[in-house]
This record gives sequence, C-alpha cells and structure tokens, in this order.
Amino acid sequence: MTSFSTSAQCSTSDSACRISPGQINQVRPKLPLLKILHAAGAQGEMFTVKEVMHYLGQYIMVKQLYDQQEQHMVYCGGDLLGELLGRQSFSVKDPSPLYDMLRKNLVTLATATTDAAQTLALAQDHSMDIPSQDQLKQSAEESSTSRKRTTEDDIPTLPTSEHKCIHSREGD
Repeated sequence: MTSFSTSAQCSTSDSACRISPGQINQVRPKLPLLKILHAAGAQGEMFTVKEVMHYLGQYIMVKQLYDQQEQHMVYCGGDLLGELLGRQSFSVKDPSPLYDMLRKNLVTLATATTDAAQTLALAQDHSMDIPSQDQLKQSAEESSTSRKRTTEDDIPTLPTSEHKCIHSREGD
C-alpha cells in the first residue's frame, strides 16, 4: 500500500471500521485471529469479512464455546478468542465486542485494480481539503482542466494577477 497516500490508508481503515462486506473485498487477519481461523478449518491468509465471520462461528461450534441451553451465549474465557476479545463471554445478540475485536485484528487489502483505483479516487476527493505536494504540482499543471474546486482553490496566483493587470490598464 506504499503507492497510496495517507488519505487512501485512512479511507481504507474507515471502511474496515464499518466492517461492511460490500466495501471490503479482502482482509488479512493478524496472527492471533489467523490462528483461530485456521483452527476452524480456514486456509490461507486472506479472506472476505463474510468468511472471517463464518470461520469464527465454526470455531465457536467446534470448541463448543457456546452455552447448550442459551446458545446465543459464548463463553470464551481461557480461550484465545477470549484473549482477543478481552472478555470471558459475550452474546451473539450483542456482537459489538466481536466487531471491536475485528476492527483491531483485520487489515484491509485492495485486491483488484478497480478497487485500488476507486480507493485512490476517493482519497483524492477527500484530500482536496488538504492537498499533498503531488496534488499541488498536479493542480498547477492542470489549472485549466482540473475538476471543480472549492472557492479557496479557485484563486490561483496567475489569474488573480492577470485580473489586477486588467484593472490597472483600465486605470491608466
């Protein structure tokens, strides 16, 4: 991801925070979570969020961490899952601890060229407020053909000085 700007990484991590399968193609679990997924039968190191959730469910079932009477309760104290969650138990009816753990333990990946291009375009849109050095150079080169900008960006030095020259000629 070194080819993306900081804004692109922020955009990507914002997507991860939302944990929306439609927005994230591939994620790479950090090692402790990867061990859990492998214990549940997962292979490889990259997954979709949907696959991660599936294997977490498989892990809970295989390890029988759920309560037989109240199957929505998961007792994970003394297990690697409990260590990751920082909890002894949780209810699948309130999965927020699980989502918090996933936010901390999944790294998003842009796997297709179109996804990378979309992420970069999104980052460029967001970074118009605080342009990078590359964007400043690009905007100077494309001053007449660039996208519509905010009012502050519409006051480049050259057109402003031309405007003053026109007024000073009229005054002469």
